[in-house]
Amino acid sequence: MSDHPARTVQNENVQNDRDLFYCLSFLQMIEYESTKSTGGGSGTRMNQNSLSTEELLSLLFKTPNLSYFLDGRSSDITLPSFPEYISSLCAARQEVPEHIIQKSGLEKSFGHQLFNGRRTPSRDTVLQLAFGFSLSVPEAQELLRVARKSPLYPRVKRDAAILYCLYHGFAFVDSQIILHDLDLPLLGGGRKND
Repeated sequence: MSDHPARTVQNENVQNDRDLFYCLSFLQMIEYESTKSTGGGSGTRMNQNSLSTEELLSLLFKTPNLSYFLDGRSSDITLPSFPEYISSLCAARQEVPEHIIQKSGLEKSFGHQLFNGRRTPSRDTVLQLAFGFSLSVPEAQELLRVARKSPLYPRVKRDAAILYCLYHGFAFVDSQIILHDLDLPLLGGGRKND
């Protein structure tokens, strides 16, 4: 027996509300972690004039016209290019690319090609740069997002180990040792040699 149409709409609304709740809860957790790690402010804002991710999400769900929303918010929904973003991270941290490349365990010419936009990083390369920049977990997730790579997910054993290392501020080499000891693939494509 099929559900009554009104009941189906009600069930869809409940599911939509539940999805919104989970989405907002996740964003609040990220913003809280980012606020803790940076000493204040919203970690999901691209700059001071843009909306937070939570505010943008709320506007998106409330808009009656998606085209109007996308056209009117183009500056809020555009990500910087990866080379621009990592260069701005260097400037904000008063670092030179060579130092970040070295701390990331990347080959020097390849690292410079990433900064110049001549090469596109893999997810592992982005994570190596996260260690090179000594990023917090929210900052590393943002770096992955800007690179258009999937975020770290704690239900994946290797991702959980990487999250642990980022959270505890481990250097790249130390994180490689942990991955090796856990018999997990190393960052950068390396594998434990038995």
